[in-house]
Amino acid sequence: MFPALKEESFTSTIDNHISKIEFQLNEMREPLNYQKVLQTWNALGTDLMKNDNFGVPLTQFNGFLNDIINPVVAGKNTDLEKAKALYDYVVNNFTSTSSVGMYFSKSLRNIIKDRNGTTPDINLLMTALLIKAGFEAHPVILSTRSHGYTYELYPIIDKCNYIITRVKVEGKYYFLDASSKLGFGILPPQLYNGHARVINNEMTPVFLYPQDVTENSVTTLFIAQTPGGLKASYKSVPGIYHSMNIRREIATEGEKHI
Repeated sequence: MFPALKEESFTSTIDNHISKIEFQLNEMREPLNYQKVLQTWNALGTDLMKNDNFGVPLTQFNGFLNDIINPVVAGKNTDLEKAKALYDYVVNNFTSTSSVGMYFSKSLRNIIKDRNGTTPDINLLMTALLIKAGFEAHPVILSTRSHGYTYELYPIIDKCNYIITRVKVEGKYYFLDASSKLGFGILPPQLYNGHARVINNEMTPVFLYPQDVTENSVTTLFIAQTPGGLKASYKSVPGIYHSMNIRREIATEGEKHI
């Protein structure tokens, strides 16, 4: 017997394609102590920003971050140059140890001291640095493709499993994932999974669709007539995502497998 559904190329998780009913507790009533469980997006955002392991470290004074920001942005003439310099600083100086979680696993000071942290640590540090540098920056919560879709109508935090940063620079919004090290404004393909939420006063919905991902690669073929006949060679320059996959294969399998 073959399974009714199986993993296919260019699909997210199989769970997205299974017909099912999911239940979510809305509230608890008497004889229990009343408690509202399913909140609005705005209420969820307020709770997150009041959380000591999420929003509070971003809104504190954080004067010590100036010791990083001032030398990094020195000599940069435009806001875009400054934002890119801060992004590059985080990418080049901090290592993501795990993508698990949605909250800070340790303080900003300890992240800076250890030079590593979880993916939420790295991207929330990125957010904190941009805020301290005067940019309009906020965390964005989303679900990776393998984790399943999030629901635009229902603010269920368990449906989200990843955090990135949105920053406004010179009138344009950029989404940043400093943990992936792909480049300023470039996200890994697995983050393009539809609905996501910016944790700001409006809890702005944003949409990262798989069809928005583009990849350009260049292959050049050289053919020359020689006394011994035709000889050919080619040069291939992979795109960003293909390059990412090559680096991962080298890291896990070694160069002989490429």
